[in-house]
Amino acid sequence: MKKQKLIRVLSVALASILPMTPSSAVAEGFFIGAEGSLVVYPNWAKEIKDTIVSWGYTSYTSTQLAAGIGAGIHGGQWVNDNFGWEVGYSDLGETTGDFSAYDFAMGNFSYDWNASASALHALVLGGIKFGRNKVFGKIGLYQASTKVELVDTTPGAPGSTRVYSNKNSGLQIGGGYVFSFTSHLSGSVGLSILSGVKFADLPTANMNKARSENLTKLAVGLDYMF
Repeated sequence: MKKQKLIRVLSVALASILPMTPSSAVAEGFFIGAEGSLVVYPNWAKEIKDTIVSWGYTSYTSTQLAAGIGAGIHGGQWVNDNFGWEVGYSDLGETTGDFSAYDFAMGNFSYDWNASASALHALVLGGIKFGRNKVFGKIGLYQASTKVELVDTTPGAPGSTRVYSNKNSGLQIGGGYVFSFTSHLSGSVGLSILSGVKFADLPTANMNKARSENLTKLAVGLDYMF
């Protein structure tokens, strides 16, 4: 569904430009590309542990893998050397963790969990050329969808899974470097921050409440220039 939304966004953007563009320059400045990324999630392990301690449990553990592997597609146009636009879709991967607690009086419990996110974005680009290469910055909006899954792994428990989803829009900023391989093929490295992405509030166990977190994405991409 998100990829279909991206295709519609790209189609509308292209349709709005192509009728006004001379046929000889239809593809000038346009690019499409893909990327792989490392996405740093907030580290919730300590907050989860603090919540367990506040309940009075005397023995506890809380661990987390704080980064996920993501991928994305995008397209856009450099209108000139210094200004452009981009729209795209990113699968932002997931982070996983677990926690458990034991107390002689209160008993024990254990859970596995994972949190994942994806986002559409629409960004304005600014660049400075250095020969065939370019330093760029970008700013714009994202629309994110997140999911937190909580699996009961308590010995003797039925092993139920609960899923909590959230959606929101917010500010995305970033920058990076583009280096040309050929006149049509270029690579890039970039850093992006998605500000205020909403997740179910796992660390406080108030799962029906949303909390805002920043996601940091370090991406390596490959673009085809028309």
